[in-house]
Amino acid sequence: MPVVRCTSAYGAVMSPPLVVALAELTQMLGVTKNRAMQVSKKSDFPAPVAELSVGRIWSYEAVVEFCERTGRKVHPLKPAVTADADVQLDE
Repeated sequence: MPVVRCTSAYGAVMSPPLVVALAELTQMLGVTKNRAMQVSKKSDFPAPVAELSVGRIWSYEAVVEFCERTGRKVHPLKPAVTADADVQLDE
């Protein structure tokens, strides 16, 4: 799996947050948004770590563990680039 390095607008290297929202969940599961919502409501799916304006967010590691436990393939996430950060992939 590639390593994601984030650099702030001030040049500081930061660790990427290890949480995912619904958009990332759809990528990880390789399903539609509606199907990801259904899966996230299953009783054995990890509880969200918070609910923000973008909706519920989950621990990346907890989602990976759920996928491994239930025999689902984990698809790689595409890094998001924002206006104030540079993202590089080290493969």
